[in-house]
Amino acid sequence: MTGTRIFSSSARGTTRGRAPTRAAQQPPGPAYRPAGRRRHIPRWRTTDGGHDEGGIPLYVHPGTNSRAWAALSADDQPVSWVVVNQNSGPGSPEDTVLTAAAKAVGSGAVLCGYIEHNYGAVLDFDMKGQAQEWVSRGIAGAFIDRVSSDAADVQDVARTVLHLREAGIAYVVLNCGTVPAPAVVDLADVVVTFEGSMAAYRALTLPDWLTALQPERTAHLIYEAAADEAVEAVGLARRRGCHHVYATSATFASGNPWSTLPDYWPRTVAALTRYPSRSTHVWPR
Repeated sequence: MTGTRIFSSSARGTTRGRAPTRAAQQPPGPAYRPAGRRRHIPRWRTTDGGHDEGGIPLYVHPGTNSRAWAALSADDQPVSWVVVNQNSGPGSPEDTVLTAAAKAVGSGAVLCGYIEHNYGAVLDFDMKGQAQEWVSRGIAGAFIDRVSSDAADVQDVARTVLHLREAGIAYVVLNCGTVPAPAVVDLADVVVTFEGSMAAYRALTLPDWLTALQPERTAHLIYEAAADEAVEAVGLARRRGCHHVYATSATFASGNPWSTLPDYWPRTVAALTRYPSRSTHVWPR
C-alpha cells in the first residue's frame, strides 16, 4: 500500500493473541475505587442506562477496506472506542485519508491512537512523542498494546500512563490481553483482560475481583468466532461483567485478525443492544 505499511503479518504493531493462561494465577484484589484527582487515575460519574458496546481495533486503511470504516460511521453504532493505527503507531507523514475516516466514526466513540509498549521495551520518551503526534491530529485517546500484566511492572506502567496523560491523552486503553494484577486496572480508563480465540474465550475463568469491577473498566477481544459464536460472546461478556466486547471471524493465523469488521457485524450490533440498560460510569472528557 502506497504511503503506509499497515498491518502485514510482519508489522511490529500487529496485536498479538494471547490465551489467558495466567488468569487463575492472579491474586485477588479489591474492586476499583476512584483515588482522588491524580491525573493518571481515571474518574467516573454514574449515569442511567447504557447497553454494552464494542471496543474495536480496526487495523486497516480505508483505501483497502472502505466498507468497514463506512459501517462504523453509520448512526447508532454501539461502539465505545476505535483504534486507529497508521504504521504501528502514528507514522509520518500523517495519512490524512485514514485520519478523516476515523473522525467520521459515529459521535460518542473515542478514537484511540495505537502505541506499542512491547512490555516496556519501548522508551517512555518515544511513546510520549507518539502520543503528542496523535493529539496533534485530534485523536486524544490511546490504545497501548502489549502491556505487562505483572504486579512487578505496575510502577513502570503507571509512569508510562502518566507521561501519556501529560502529552494530552485523555482516554487510555491498556491491552494486557490477559488478567492483570489488580493494580494495573487502576491506571487506565479501560484494560483489555482477554484477547484470544473464541474457543479460549468459551473456556475462560475470571477471578471474582475482576468480575466485580464496574463493567466499563474491562474489554474482551475475540477472534475466530463464527456469527452465532459472536452473539454467544456478547452474552458471555455480559455475564462476566465486561462492557466492551468485540468478536471477529478473522483468524490470528492470517497475521492480522483486526483487519476488518466481520460480515456479521449487524448481528453483533443487534446482540449488543438487545440486553436491558444498566447503570454505567461515564468518563468526563
